[in-house]
Amino acid sequence: VEEMLEKHEIVLTPHQLRTVGHFSMEISSLEHGIFNLGFLAFRRGSESERLIEWFRCRLHRAAFDLKLIGLFTDQKWFNLVPLFFSKVGILTHPGYNVAPWNLKTRSFSGSIDKPLVEDLPLRFIHFSGFPKTFETCVAKWHEGNKEIVSSLISDYKIRTSRFNKSLYSSISWSFGTFQSGEPIKIESRRKWSKGRFSSENPFRLSNREILGFWRNLLSHTKTRIKNFLFYCLVEESRQLVDIDQDISS
Repeated sequence: VEEMLEKHEIVLTPHQLRTVGHFSMEISSLEHGIFNLGFLAFRRGSESERLIEWFRCRLHRAAFDLKLIGLFTDQKWFNLVPLFFSKVGILTHPGYNVAPWNLKTRSFSGSIDKPLVEDLPLRFIHFSGFPKTFETCVAKWHEGNKEIVSSLISDYKIRTSRFNKSLYSSISWSFGTFQSGEPIKIESRRKWSKGRFSSENPFRLSNREILGFWRNLLSHTKTRIKNFLFYCLVEESRQLVDIDQDISS
């Protein structure tokens, strides 16, 4: 990574490095994004700073899991990064960002003390979905030395058990409520993303204010459409009357 950052300002790791021989994982990359944002590397520079500002603007309005319109949280925006920015490096070393979605093509070998991935040193594992999903994926897809993987999983369990998981899991998400403490509804989040609010801080508002604003806007829009259609109908009627008068005369 450090070697790549000497040349590039932005370094990304793809979900997949090569085809796995079936569609499911490739379709998953199309759905969730080519690059995994569990790991990013930046070097300060004009392009990395420009990317951060660009990304900030996109996250402010469009960081939802809405695959039907091409969005997947923050991650899928990075499909565009190699096209929109220069000095972008794509890290293809298989020892980086080993995860459930690429276990099919990341075969472990070597020893427990010096594990290798595709004959190159293991750098880090992304324990996404740990423990259940991760272990299920290992059992289902990994075709290399399972003893090494099992040892790494056991070591990770021991290390993470030192922290009180239940304590941290019980802490409320700070972005899950308005400043008043009211839980934010998903509908409010989606309405906010459409803009038209004078407040730059949505957390100062409430579900009632956000949803009420859109209900009023929709009501006014329907009224304007009805008025417009009525106007068109009247104008059409007037023309018909004029035509009839011309004919009768």
